[in-house]
Formats: sequence, structure tokens, C-alpha cells
Amino acid sequence: IVLETVAAAKPILATMVGGIAEVLPDHRLLPPNDAALLAARIKQALSNRDGEQQLANELAARFRQQLSASAMSRKIADFYTSLAR
Repeated sequence: IVLETVAAAKPILATMVGGIAEVLPDHRLLPPNDAALLAARIKQALSNRDGEQQLANELAARFRQQLSASAMSRKIADFYTSLAR
């Protein structure tokens, strides 16, 4: 769901579990099981909707550039091309 949310340019907060840290910048990540911090960050995000949307747009652009299917296909093709040299 994280990748889909980022690709759709929707504001996101997530917990630091699994590979999520590879996709989201640190200021979007929260420690697991910290409900008080999550509530505070949601309240902060709701009070700055324009800023949150701007960040979401920036993350979506980064996603398209680095993590989309076409970007990953290019990286794989470049890797195999480098092996063939």
C-alpha cells in the first residue's frame, strides 16, 4: 500500500517496519507502537495540508523517476548490458 500511496501522490505516514524505510524519507517514518506520536503527526499533517500535498507530489515524482516499472526495467537492462561488456 505504501508504494501505491506514494505513486498516487497522497500524503503518507508509516511505521519503520520492513522495507518501508527504503521508499520513504525519515520524516515520514514513525517508530512502531507509538500511538501518541502518530496522533501528533496526523494532527500536524492536517494543519498543513498544502505542505503535505507538496511533499506527496515530490515523493511521487521521485517514485516515477526511481521506482516505477519502467525505471526498474531500465536499471535491470543497464545491469545486464554492463555484464555483457
